[in-house]
Amino acid sequence: MKQLIILTLALISFAACNQKRPTSSNEAAKPCCSNHAIKARSVSVDDVFSNPDAFIGKEILLEGLCIHTCRNGGKKMFLQGTDEENVLLITAGESISSFGLQLEGSQVEVFGVIVGTNHAHEHDHEHAEGHSCVNDSKTANLQMECSEYKVII
Repeated sequence: MKQLIILTLALISFAACNQKRPTSSNEAAKPCCSNHAIKARSVSVDDVFSNPDAFIGKEILLEGLCIHTCRNGGKKMFLQGTDEENVLLITAGESISSFGLQLEGSQVEVFGVIVGTNHAHEHDHEHAEGHSCVNDSKTANLQMECSEYKVII
C-alpha cells in the first residue's frame, strides 16, 4: 500500500510539472497588424504620396523601408518608398514606447492614421556626428500616427 501511495504521488508530481503554463496576455496576443490586414489592404509610402487626399484621416496598413529612427526618445521614425524622395514621418502612438534603432534598414509594416500637417518636422535634439533627420518640404505635409508596427524583413 505504501508503494502505491508513493507511486501515485510521483505520477501526480510528474504530471503537474509537465503541464503547459498559461501564457501571458503578451504571449497570447496575435501578431501585430494581422487584424488590420483583413480590414485594409497594405499600401506603400509611394501610394500615399501619389494621392495624399485619399488617405488623410483614414486608418491604413502601410509598408515602407525604415531609413531613420530618432535617437532622442525614439518616438519618430521615417519610412521611405521606392522613390527615395517619398519619405513619411511615423509618430509613435500611446501604445508604443519607442521605435528602436534596430528598425533602421528594415522593411516595416505600420498601422495607423495618416494626418496632414502644416509645419515642418521639428527635431529639437542634438545630432550626433553623421546623424541627420529627414526634414524637407515633401515630408512636412504628411505623417502617420502609428498604433502598431512590425518588421517584415
